[in-house]
Amino acid sequence: TKDWFELFVAQNLVFDGLLYPLVFRHYVDAASPRTGNALAMLTEFINDWYAESARWVDATVKTAAEESPANAARLAEWVGMWRDEVLRALGPLAALALGEQGAAALADVRAEFDARVARLRLAA
Repeated sequence: TKDWFELFVAQNLVFDGLLYPLVFRHYVDAASPRTGNALAMLTEFINDWYAESARWVDATVKTAAEESPANAARLAEWVGMWRDEVLRALGPLAALALGEQGAAALADVRAEFDARVARLRLAA
């Protein structure tokens, strides 16, 4: 990807927005009975960082989308394309990490991500 802002959207909004909740919420929650919450304690800073990063990314993307309808359309196109690509890539990871619950966890992550994108007024 040569467009720096497309890369920003792909990495910071889409990839992080799908991967972090899958791993640091669903997987950590599933592993907690085996780890005695040690994994949750060790990764707590990631959740704090992700929450702060998501606010900044959302503000940046929302500002760009509000600049013009053309920007909003381009951003929605990128989000839709990269969301589908990242979900395909995360499918095997979700299945490996969460077993039978992997598909449901990934569907939950997608629903939350789509709601986030809708709040940004981007129809992906």
